[in-house]
Amino acid sequence: DMAATRPSLAGERRCAETEEGSKQCRRLRQSGWVPGIIYGAGQRDELVKVNTKELMRQIRARPVSFENCVFDLVMGDQTHKVVPRQAQLHPVTDEVLSVNFLRFSEGTAVSIPFRYVNEEASSALKRGSYVLQVTNYLKVAAMDEDIPAELEVDLTGVEPKDVIRLSRVNVPSNVKVLDTDPNFVIGTVVGVRVSGKGRGRA
Repeated sequence: DMAATRPSLAGERRCAETEEGSKQCRRLRQSGWVPGIIYGAGQRDELVKVNTKELMRQIRARPVSFENCVFDLVMGDQTHKVVPRQAQLHPVTDEVLSVNFLRFSEGTAVSIPFRYVNEEASSALKRGSYVLQVTNYLKVAAMDEDIPAELEVDLTGVEPKDVIRLSRVNVPSNVKVLDTDPNFVIGTVVGVRVSGKGRGRA
């Protein structure tokens, strides 16, 4: 049961008259709340505020997949199934300045980061070559809420100058790739290559 394991956040409705605007939002943050908006699924937008400590705990628990995770946003007697969006952090203090929430439904678009696997199965990578990453994320439609935190990119047998494409990505059956461009490039293999004439650059 996904509902039983779904993480939750405590929120409250935000008053448009007294809790909207830069000065009011600054006051909210000082009192332990992060302002945001719930949107999507063809419903009207709602102004919300979420508990700062609880939000930071969830971000630290899933630094890579926070915006790919489905949460229960509990607001009094109402619970919204949402995916966090546009979390804005202070550039120096990492304080969360604002965060929005997209209502989750089948087919919701999310961007999932890549994780490279099987580097040891490439002699080129073992000799010092490396992947120069071009794209960090893949945009997919999540068909259910069991969204993978990362997508594995299989580097078995890659050689210098190889182009890493979607064919090397392990895409689970419950997500649908939205970027189907055949020229979509994740990265290229570059770096040191050993040849009969000594070491050179790939």
